[in-house]
Amino acid sequence: MFAETYGLVRSRIAREGTPARPQVSEHVLQCIWYDKLFPDTDLRTDEGMPIRIVSPGRWNRSEGPDFKGAEVAFNGVSRTGDVEIHLAHAGWKQHGHDIDGRYDNVILHVVFDMVSPREAPYTSQGRRVPVLLLGNYIDLDLMAGDDEQANVYPQDLPAAQGQCAVFVAEFGPDRIGAL
Repeated sequence: MFAETYGLVRSRIAREGTPARPQVSEHVLQCIWYDKLFPDTDLRTDEGMPIRIVSPGRWNRSEGPDFKGAEVAFNGVSRTGDVEIHLAHAGWKQHGHDIDGRYDNVILHVVFDMVSPREAPYTSQGRRVPVLLLGNYIDLDLMAGDDEQANVYPQDLPAAQGQCAVFVAEFGPDRIGAL
């Protein structure tokens, strides 16, 4: 499991010292988000608003935002919506999220960048999307070398398979498909 590997790497680094900062894929950043492998306190948006991640949401493996149905408390007020994750701020516009209605329910843009964006992300309806500079809260040196394992994570976890996975496992995909 990705979280177990994270712990092993963390203990190795405690013994051996911190290696050079690795190149990290967007998928690894998604794994970090999904498992909440960052401090749970003192998180702030790029504009300084305190936030708390109540739930990272369901991993969306198809078109649209990376995570659906996340719950984030902004300044103590809880909101439910989608989360989009990129390595850099530029990903929002480069991928056309600013003109794509599927991203209008995004309540948080999570990026590895450590400085505020020059241009804030906006939905197609003109609503500004708060940004979490996740690079300020995680030590990606701990993530060195496990991109291959991260690429198959979390598909086999029950939580990532959705609410219907139990029924599909019990009755089989053919019977469910016929229904």
